[in-house]
Amino acid sequence: MNVIRFTQKYRPEGKEYEKIFIWNRFLRKKSELIIIFAPALICIISIAMGYFSPIFTPAYIFFILYPLLAYLQFKATIKKHLRNRKAKDNAYCEVNIMDNGILLINNEHDIRELHKWEDIKKVYDRFGYYLIYGDKKMLALLKKDNFPDFSDIKAIFASHNMVAV
Repeated sequence: MNVIRFTQKYRPEGKEYEKIFIWNRFLRKKSELIIIFAPALICIISIAMGYFSPIFTPAYIFFILYPLLAYLQFKATIKKHLRNRKAKDNAYCEVNIMDNGILLINNEHDIRELHKWEDIKKVYDRFGYYLIYGDKKMLALLKKDNFPDFSDIKAIFASHNMVAV
């Protein structure tokens, strides 16, 4: 395999970052959705079945609005992170896709990450990026537009026994 090289930002910015990390938090992890929506559904069902007490009205309101509150809190956290971002996150990296893995390099900001193919478990194609995951965490984000036209990235991932979603 020939080495595929290109340059991109280490992490996306603005709306791209927000979309990716909201998807990562709320849609990729199904258990998170269940935890967030279960109290609201239980409250709505109990009210519909007639188990309503005016004393518990503030609790009902809180539990019904909890999914919205969780979303707004996470969105505020993302905005705070984007305001206080490290220079490393905005640095450009050289990305090398090689036989043994994906190497990210930027000597100015001490970015030197090698993600071996055997450590990569899933690759999602979302929002114009390839989101590359290990067992439980995101390892790298590769922007699709940066790949050369001749490279078939899904074939590369498939040749290394990964699940491309």
